[in-house]
Amino acid sequence: MPLFLGLDCSTQSLSALVYCSDTGEISYVTSVNFEENFPEYETTSGFIKGEDGSCSTSPCMWLDALDLLLEQLKAKGAPLDQIAAIGGAAQQHATVYLNSAFQEKVGDLDIGQSLADQLVGTLSHRLSPIWMDNTTSAYCEEISSNLDVFGKDYVIWATGSKVTERFAGPQIRKFAHTNPDLYKNTSRIHLCSSFMASVLTGTDAPVDYSDASGMNLLNIHDYKWDAPCMEATARDLDQKLPELCSSTTILGDIAPYFAEKYGFSADTQVTAWMGDNPASLVGMNAAEVGTRVLSLGTSYTLFAAMDEVSYDPNSYGHVFCNPLGGYMALCCYSNGALVNEHLRKRFSLTWEEFDEVVLDALNSSSRIPNFNKPFLVDEITPTQPANPEMEKLEKFKFDVIPAILQSAFINIRHSSSWITSLSDCIFVTGGGSQSSSVRKLVSRIFDCEVCSIAVPSSVATGAAKVAQIAYNSSLTIK
Repeated sequence: MPLFLGLDCSTQSLSALVYCSDTGEISYVTSVNFEENFPEYETTSGFIKGEDGSCSTSPCMWLDALDLLLEQLKAKGAPLDQIAAIGGAAQQHATVYLNSAFQEKVGDLDIGQSLADQLVGTLSHRLSPIWMDNTTSAYCEEISSNLDVFGKDYVIWATGSKVTERFAGPQIRKFAHTNPDLYKNTSRIHLCSSFMASVLTGTDAPVDYSDASGMNLLNIHDYKWDAPCMEATARDLDQKLPELCSSTTILGDIAPYFAEKYGFSADTQVTAWMGDNPASLVGMNAAEVGTRVLSLGTSYTLFAAMDEVSYDPNSYGHVFCNPLGGYMALCCYSNGALVNEHLRKRFSLTWEEFDEVVLDALNSSSRIPNFNKPFLVDEITPTQPANPEMEKLEKFKFDVIPAILQSAFINIRHSSSWITSLSDCIFVTGGGSQSSSVRKLVSRIFDCEVCSIAVPSSVATGAAKVAQIAYNSSLTIK
């Protein structure tokens, strides 16, 4: 009865679960919250806000979290020695900059030291910009201008997205221009996903297609790094990016560090890590065409599988690679669960009281008003600045909370209307999906049934299921 471990390195936490493929049972669910467990990194909701408005975090924090998470699983009695394969997923777009010492050091880890202590010296840049960073507008314009010779819409056609502030390509260009010496000293640029996969295997792991398609660097038609996009982004980038692979690729056996320290079998296999949204597509059983998924996490994302590439005519949405083949459409909204948390704290409510406020408004005969620009932080879909009124709300909570939530979901409905050929049901996942009032509001705004799959983490579940598929395929080949 093979078991599979699914890992999810998100914005605010690192989570794990054990999945049994024979029974479909999920067990040993655990999570490490970055801010609570590692205050020394001085993050707020998992990231560091720079004076220039940048948003980043420390790769060493992810490594410390991985050590702690595996310690917790071991302490819980999780049968780590019976894990056949490990799959993982991570917040998309986060870039990790490494020097030439990384490949040798990651392949020779000492169980007497922590991961972070051993690998901190391999970072050519101590911080990783994350998906919340939108300080790269000027660099986006430069990349777009450099690509004009290939046609105005070349980058959208090739990569599935316009040049986007939070994507890895513009972040790399910013790093190369603002830190030229550090960039020159960078031998490898990983995403959070491929970095974590590298650590688990003790190798220089490839980037999977699903996460690479959130970089403005992968050609989604031939699944190769796009030469014009690389040249338009930064010098010698073709020498610094990892290889590419499918999401169901087995990278190899787990590194001895993890087998000796935590009790994994030496032949436990590690599969390629994915982006968190593609992994959630699999975890929600939505990898086949016809189902929408609305992920209600730190950011909100709406996505659906596609057989063929179909672009958003307004260029707000994105086309990523589906981990199980084909493509997926995606719209991302930076004002997600952070807004709900802000509202709850602003009016000193418990989550139960918060739910009651929204349900009362939905059940009343009065019309819920709209709230102009319900944005606590700069919105990316469509591009809108943060509304300063959100920081100083004084209106009666029974009016303002439902109005803000309703307006946010109306924005999602309008901006995702290009995603067609869908069923009358929308699947919801993420922390916000546990709220009955939010589910009811989504149903009203989208005029459809709302379905919630009872999985502890659709991302970690998706990672475990992809690991199972990869593992079974390897047995067939053998």
